[in-house]
Formats: sequence, C-alpha cells, structure tokens
Amino acid sequence: MKLEDRATLREELSGLRFSKDAKERIIRRLSEEPTEDAAPKHHGRIAFRVALIAAALTLVFAVGGFASGLFNLKDGTTYAELADSSAVIESAVIAVPADNNESEPETAIEIEYRRIYADEKEVMTQESTVNRMLNAVDYYDHASVTFTEQRYLPKDGITYLYTVVNDVELTTGRGYSTVVQSQPQENAINLEFYCNGKIAIELDLNKRQIETLTPRHRMTAEEYDFLVKDEPIHYYGDEGGNVYEGWNNRADWPNAWHSSSCIMPNLFALDLLVDGSCWTLDGESEYLGRTCLDLTVKTVDEYFQEKWGTTHFTLKVDKLTGILLEMKGYDDEEVLRKAVIVSEITIDDPEYTNARIDAGIEHAEALKHEFIYGKSE
Repeated sequence: MKLEDRATLREELSGLRFSKDAKERIIRRLSEEPTEDAAPKHHGRIAFRVALIAAALTLVFAVGGFASGLFNLKDGTTYAELADSSAVIESAVIAVPADNNESEPETAIEIEYRRIYADEKEVMTQESTVNRMLNAVDYYDHASVTFTEQRYLPKDGITYLYTVVNDVELTTGRGYSTVVQSQPQENAINLEFYCNGKIAIELDLNKRQIETLTPRHRMTAEEYDFLVKDEPIHYYGDEGGNVYEGWNNRADWPNAWHSSSCIMPNLFALDLLVDGSCWTLDGESEYLGRTCLDLTVKTVDEYFQEKWGTTHFTLKVDKLTGILLEMKGYDDEEVLRKAVIVSEITIDDPEYTNARIDAGIEHAEALKHEFIYGKSE
C-alpha cells in the first residue's frame, strides 16, 4: 500500500468508532499479506487475504454495522473467544472491483460466515441464554416463522395486533416477509418485504407505494475483529441516559420485517435480561416441537414499564438458536399487554424455506410491476 493511500485510509477511518490501535491494526492488515503466525487466534477464524478484508470493510460500511457493535461479556471476553469445536464456516461468493482500477473486471471472492451448531445437551446458564439471543443469527441458516405480535401504547391506550411471516436464508441474505395489522382497523398496515440478496424492497399494499432499502448481511468472522468490543452502548430511546456496561448490540439482522421480535431477539435481550437479578431461568420445555428455555422476568425497568405498560414477563426461547418463540408481558392486574407468540416454525430446511422465498419474491415482484404499470389485461 502506498504512503498516500495509507494516509487516505487513516483519514477515512478517523470518523469511525475504532480505537487508535484498532485503526492502525486494520491499516497494517490491509497493507500486508497475512502469515500463518499472524492469523487471528480465535477458534474457527481463517486469515483473509487483502481483497477479502477490503470487501468485508465495504460491506460493513454499507450497512452501518460499526455503529452498533458486538455482544461482549461483562468480564471482557468476546463472543468469538467462547466458540467451541461446533463452530464452522459457511461461505458465500461476492464480486468486488479490482483495486484502484475501475476499468478492470470485478473479481469473485469468498466471504466466510460464522455458523455455530449448539448442543442439545448443553446446560444453559443466564449468561449463555442472553448470549444466544443476542447472537441468534449465528445459530441457523434458514428459518420460516409465523407469529402474532401484540403491542400496547399506554399513553394512547391502544393495543396493536400484527400477524408476521418471516422466511430468511442467511447464507445469501435473501428473505421474504409479510406484516398485516388486524387491530386497530383504522390506518392498518399491510406490508410485503423481500430481498433477493442484492436489493431490498418494501411494498405498502394499502398506499400502493414502493420503497428501496439497503440489504443487510450476516457478519463475517473477520468483521468481528473490526468492531469496537469494549465500549458500552447508549440504548435507543434512552436519549443517552442509560448505558449498558459491557453489552453491545449487533446490527446484522436478517432481511425480514419485525425480525427483532422473533428470529433475532437481541433487543428484547437487552431490554429485559441484562440485569440477571431481575429474571430467572426456570428450566426447559417443549413448544412446537422445539426445546425451549423457560424464563420469568420478575422486574422490568421503569423506562419499559412506561413504554410498554408491563411489569413482568414470561418467555420461551429456542435452546438451539436463541429465537424467541413466546413472550408474554403483563401489567400489575395481570392483563396481557405485550406479546410475541409463534404459531409455526421451521429451522434449517433449505428446500422448504427457499421455496417459500422464491414464491414470495415472485408474488412481490408482480405486485411491484402492478404498482408501477397498472394491472395487465
């Protein structure tokens, strides 16, 4: 790497949430060929070549993953350091332009994703349960889920009900979702969303509007090294007033609407489970053919009591993936105020999920064409 290129890169990195040492490490890794001795020591990591690192950086810049960070245990141990022999690498091929020469053809390179296979016999703890919820997308590649979500707004006294369908393929970024609001009827939403791995489109069926969005991708193993892991986050909605020391939130959600309510429940984990004294892990049960962890949240932070109208919760969390299968939040009078209830779930059945995504994208593309050109005769 030329000195002027190094200076330019350093300037570009200065605005990101990296420590000085991390920035210099990235610059060195971009300017040098990695050797066997210099390979990352975390289990399951594979040293990337220069082009791969550049592509990973480009992807992260595109989705804003740096701003959100990575789950970090309170003793400073990173999630990557906890991975055991069940961790494997899933790969996808992307195309990137040749370095500093726009006239040269794009080069196909391999992007490597982490995939972890959990052990059914693992004895779960509070820490490992939160870990799994915060990093759920590391524990499956394909998911098809249907669930009902209830949200209550105490200030307005209004209860909203939604039926949500998510079909996602994390290895390619493809996904298809529908969100239908059944209550209240006035101004109810009816949305379809799809991502073909390259573009993401939201269709508002009531307003007949189309919106193009930025697709997300599951974080690569190498991208973990580029994230700030030791800085606390200011949680959204807190206006900087509440800091969760040592816990960071990932931004690589699946390409699916309401995914944070179910198939990537990291926000609920941060909302309800950061303080281990407020909840208990009550054992395991079976739900929809899945082994679940049963949780009881005895105390809810005042901020969320006011926001949701709830004082306590029960949760069922899929043991192998961290997916939220059931959540019920009650007020002091035991009235159900907030809920996520899964009615159908299929995990890691590529043929089934891909067929649903294909059919969904075909349907959504037809709707998009109709919105733009009108119904064909």
